[in-house]
Amino acid sequence: MAVKAIAAAFGAESIDTYFGAAVSLFDSGMSMADISNLVIDYNVNPEINAADNTEFVSYVYKNATGVDPNLFQILPYVIPLDEGLITRAELLCVAAESSIIDTQLDLIGWRESGLEYHPLIS
Repeated sequence: MAVKAIAAAFGAESIDTYFGAAVSLFDSGMSMADISNLVIDYNVNPEINAADNTEFVSYVYKNATGVDPNLFQILPYVIPLDEGLITRAELLCVAAESSIIDTQLDLIGWRESGLEYHPLIS
């Protein structure tokens, strides 16, 4: 779950940077929803917090799928955000928990080869 949370919020290239911190948060009992709220509420990634809803959805969509979306792919997410029917944290959580991100991240390959892990030292 930590890998998926990082990938959705920061992009797959950031997994090594944030893996220890994400594992620590999950180990402390936080859920994906809690971590998504943390990322949004505390401006952990200024790139997504400063963006308008269209840019936010495009950024998260690309992180989850690995491709830039077109307008028709992001509108189903932008409209509910604009209308206040869903929050950015909720959408980030949906992206992190989606099965499409598993394929994009090649989680099966990581299970076989492993991921270097450095525990967060406080």
